[in-house]
Amino acid sequence: MIIIGALIGGMTNFLAIKMLFRPYEAVYIGKFKLPFTPGLIPKRRSELAEQLGRVVTDYLVTSDALEQKVLEPQFQRKMTDLINQQIDHAIKEGYTVEDLIKKVHPDFNVKQLESNIENTITSKLNYLYERHKHLAIQELLPMDVDKKIENQLPEFTTYLITQIEQYLTSDEGQRKISESASKFLQTQGFLGNMVSSYLGEDGLAEKITPAIKMFLSSEETQISIEKLLENEWNKFKNKDLYTLREQLNGINFEDHLAQIIVKEIKIYDYLKQPIGELFYNHLAKLKGDWIPKIVEQLFQKLSSQMSTLLEQLNLYGLVKQEVETFDVSRIEKLVLEITKREMNMITYLGALLGGMIGLIQGVIVLMIT
Repeated sequence: MIIIGALIGGMTNFLAIKMLFRPYEAVYIGKFKLPFTPGLIPKRRSELAEQLGRVVTDYLVTSDALEQKVLEPQFQRKMTDLINQQIDHAIKEGYTVEDLIKKVHPDFNVKQLESNIENTITSKLNYLYERHKHLAIQELLPMDVDKKIENQLPEFTTYLITQIEQYLTSDEGQRKISESASKFLQTQGFLGNMVSSYLGEDGLAEKITPAIKMFLSSEETQISIEKLLENEWNKFKNKDLYTLREQLNGINFEDHLAQIIVKEIKIYDYLKQPIGELFYNHLAKLKGDWIPKIVEQLFQKLSSQMSTLLEQLNLYGLVKQEVETFDVSRIEKLVLEITKREMNMITYLGALLGGMIGLIQGVIVLMIT
């Protein structure tokens, strides 16, 4: 009786443990479904998935817990160190900016990037032109720029006269004066030819140049040229963009300006340059100052949006879906690996209790007989 009781107790507990997971599917004999099939966990897997989803979202992975985690200084330092390690690795391997971009975007093309930037600049310039084309230049210029240009007109006048004088006294200027004076005198008949023959081309230039220089250096000329420049500047700044563009035969400045900007930026050279060389003078500041600040700002922004992020992630639905599709045999193996000793002890305890019951039954039988 002790042996039989122990076998019954042990086998009953062993079978009860197995029935937690097995059978995995319902067993039918004809149309009749055997009771206790499928096992408890397979049968209640949908409810289990739902409860696990609620436990994870309501108690384990909450927005408050994640916000607190990402704002921890120690966590942010670890993320900063991780990023700095990746920077050191990229520098050691000689990666260029283009190499790093291609790791994220394998189809990246420098020419396409330049074209996109050029198109974006052109689009923005076109937008600005359409928005301001009926405004006068004066309205578009900052006040200090307009004043500065007006204040520079006297200096520009002096500079212009000086450049003219230097050109007149140069070899080329003297030659041009001689040629022009000679052609003029030839159109003046006999008297003009006589003067030209008498003085010669070099003599003509020597006689005319001092008079021209005297005219240019006079105060009246300075005032007249300055006044002329001022009038022309006033005419120019009072024109609107549309009129100015029409006077220039509708030249498409946007395309040309965008091409110049992209060319001057030299995007190709920057992308082909190793990041170690590109950031050589700023590497210490990048790793010690910029990266920690970027990480801090990033996680602060992330923490403020954590509840929205978890809502969009739908963690409850994700956990529920994963549990519902999880292989029951894997769940069984996982649980039994963790609780193997406890499950064996339950089986042994059932055998012990069955053996004790058998012993008591045996004693009662002996006493009766």
